Amino acid sequence: RAALSDIKAGGRLKNAMELSQLQIIQDRLEACMTPAFCLDYDGTLAPMVADPAAARLPKGVSKLLRKLSDRHPTAIVSGRSLEKLQEWVRVRGLYFAGSHGFEIVGPNGSSLNYTVASQLLPEIRDALRLLHQQLAQVPGAQLEDNKYALSVHTRNVSALDMPRLDALLEAALEEQPLLRRSEGKCVIELRPQVHW
Repeated sequence: RAALSDIKAGGRLKNAMELSQLQIIQDRLEACMTPAFCLDYDGTLAPMVADPAAARLPKGVSKLLRKLSDRHPTAIVSGRSLEKLQEWVRVRGLYFAGSHGFEIVGPNGSSLNYTVASQLLPEIRDALRLLHQQLAQVPGAQLEDNKYALSVHTRNVSALDMPRLDALLEAALEEQPLLRRSEGKCVIELRPQVHW
């Protein structure tokens, strides 16, 4: 909670690999009955790379995930589609929450899909077609189809081109009011405007 209040106050999250922070984490884990780990893919498990389609786990990460999931419930939570996550992270015993949780699968074949999101697939496909053509005008912009979310990767877009990109995304949202905009690290996403 203290870390969240620091972030809300404009501070930065402390480096979890510092010895003092590792001790705090260990103390908190010892107080938990069964800690669960929810890990992001891009920028956490896999490094941020110029080509988003090339983001893969570094050597040794799969082994660490396997060890972690043997001891604790472990989930990979990402804006990436479920299919991509399962293809890129081939570790048994993990939970996967793809498309920001619109698709969830467990290690024993259990699954949960938000049905309202499925009903919005035609709108998402329409926005994909529109943006595919329009984003070709913005050098460096990359559009990724993540089934229930459209990810516009901005890591290769110059600061001078960002206003044009923003304008194109706002126009797409006017065309598809059932979608909403959210932002992450080097990515802008359009996803269903539903409470989930």
